[in-house]
Amino acid sequence: LWKDLAFVGAPWAPTRWYGGVVCDELRKKFDIWTSFRPKPRMVPHAVYEPAITNAVSSEALDLKLKNLCANGYGAGFNGGVVLRNSTWMLRAIEACPSKTYSGISLDGKKCAIEDEAEEDEYFALILASLGAPLPTAYEAALFGVETFFAEQVREYYGPYKHSQIEAFLTKRWGKDGLAKYERMHLRKTYNISYEDSENDLASSTLRTIPVTAHCPWKYHPDDITTKAQMREECKFLRYVM
Repeated sequence: LWKDLAFVGAPWAPTRWYGGVVCDELRKKFDIWTSFRPKPRMVPHAVYEPAITNAVSSEALDLKLKNLCANGYGAGFNGGVVLRNSTWMLRAIEACPSKTYSGISLDGKKCAIEDEAEEDEYFALILASLGAPLPTAYEAALFGVETFFAEQVREYYGPYKHSQIEAFLTKRWGKDGLAKYERMHLRKTYNISYEDSENDLASSTLRTIPVTAHCPWKYHPDDITTKAQMREECKFLRYVM
């Protein structure tokens, strides 16, 4: 269901809690990394060159990042709970290595990390620029939640056609994905009545609950994280909150 992807995790919102615009910030970081030019060395020294299968050079990077926050794709994925393809991770490191951690010579490189970088931002950007298979923001929301659910993804990164949503559900959740989605959005699934005002409030917050969650209690109110729907769909969540 997810093996075709290079990297997937809970999608990021397009803005920071302090007001910054994530997409703009990421583009600036990418511009800094790809403006790297190695400084001449007066004395040659040996550098460990790891053997990387299907090595990719800096020239392979698409500097336009045309799918960053566009065409249904988001800004990236949280690195807390993820699936990653090791071959694509190595390709990213070879194309844009870290000066400190990679052990790769920066000679001839047109992309490099000279200072610190958040690993999830780094892989999201470099993999996107390499044309790696990445999920749309909505597909990522079917995998995981941190700051926002699939309903908000549709608002931020959509619109998505109804046929697209159905295709995503079947592809990522299996042949019963659409039925599972529809069940999640029915009050009767969670014994929520129209008459009970408290339950009625909870029913207004029914969400598309993904496969994984990363600290959802930090970003969502109790009427989402501790009430009927989350208790039913994430049966062990109560033991970690």
